[in-house]
Amino acid sequence: MSLTMDPAERQIRTYNCKCCDVPVNWTWNFVSRDGSTHAAYYANSYHHIGQPHETWIDVILGTWGQSQFDDHVTFGCRVGPTTNSAEPGATLVQACLDGSGGPMHGTLLSREAALTHPRLQDFWSVVDFVLANDPTVNAHLYGPASVRGHEVQRGIPWPYPEGVFPQHLGMIVQRTIMAGTEPVRVVTHWADGDWTVADGVNDPNGNAGIACVEHLLAADETFTTLASMPPGTQAFRSNPGEPWTFEAHTYDE
Repeated sequence: MSLTMDPAERQIRTYNCKCCDVPVNWTWNFVSRDGSTHAAYYANSYHHIGQPHETWIDVILGTWGQSQFDDHVTFGCRVGPTTNSAEPGATLVQACLDGSGGPMHGTLLSREAALTHPRLQDFWSVVDFVLANDPTVNAHLYGPASVRGHEVQRGIPWPYPEGVFPQHLGMIVQRTIMAGTEPVRVVTHWADGDWTVADGVNDPNGNAGIACVEHLLAADETFTTLASMPPGTQAFRSNPGEPWTFEAHTYDE
């Protein structure tokens, strides 16, 4: 599945928040899958006074190119710091909490309905795509103006100075780990320099976000030993407290 969007079609406007009168950036666009319209998203990026950056995203899934919206469903999520991490994490919420729902949105899913909906993974795939490819959303959550005060960087050249992870190195981390419901069991240093961190139990596809390595180090001191892993290597363990094992990693398309 290949997701794309046309940057020229992306819409953006700014309005003032009703509760604190600070600017809110609103963006939307269509997302295509394998060349056909797959979804539409609406993202509102807030920075309330005295609070961290957050973005609320609604995604409409359904059939496109017709006047009827009978099969349209809308999911909603909040992306921002969570209880267990200052790094952005995504949490399902009621769709269109701002009252923006219209006929095109179809069924507005509650959090409870979304959790069991068959298109939940499609929704998370679109959210991950938006976080990486909408420049307004990405800069708001991960850029230097964010609450963390630094820019998370991916693909920093290896080996690292003094064999230590760079402080601002960004990794793709499974949401179960971000939420603290599962530990780290599989860590991959890809040949291109990127890192992925998984729980080794649940399917990570469409269920991950970007996190800073310093938060992984704070949660698990054994993670420091993985800085010496060269690109093209994968580390495994069954559970926390057990030693890491290593093997060469290859990607099969």
